[in-house]
Parts: sequence; C-alpha cells; structure tokens
Amino acid sequence: MAEGIHAAVLEALARLPEHFNTITVAIAAIVLATAVISNVRASKWAGIPYAVPVPEQCKWGWEGKVLENPSIKVLASRQ
Repeated sequence: MAEGIHAAVLEALARLPEHFNTITVAIAAIVLATAVISNVRASKWAGIPYAVPVPEQCKWGWEGKVLENPSIKVLASRQ
C-alpha cells in the first residue's frame, strides 16, 4: 500500500506546473503526509461503539418511591 501511495505522490509532483517552487511542494507534501499518518493512527485506535439503555427511572412518566428525608452523606463529614 505504501508503495502505491509513494508512486502516486511522485506522479502528482511530476505533473506540477513549473511556477511552483520547492518550498510550496515541500509544505504540501508534509501536510499530506501528516493527514495520512493521523488518519491511519485514528482508524487503528478507534473506539468500540456501544450503547447503554436508558434506565426506567429516567423515562418519561416513571413514578417511583419518594424519599421522605433525602440527603447526601459524606463519610469524612461525620459528626
């Protein structure tokens, strides 16, 4: 695969008009190489898609037990 990309880049560089200077071509080659490398790395380390179902308590119309004395207790704040 790399040989095909390399050959395609060389062929494209050979077709460039004479008024392009070396710096412009070098910058374009660096940008293209960076884009290809980052795309290969991104696809190699892509995450695995997954879905978590919505709990019943979050759905519309759910009626559950109402807490009589709701509070949040932190172990470090015992008194």
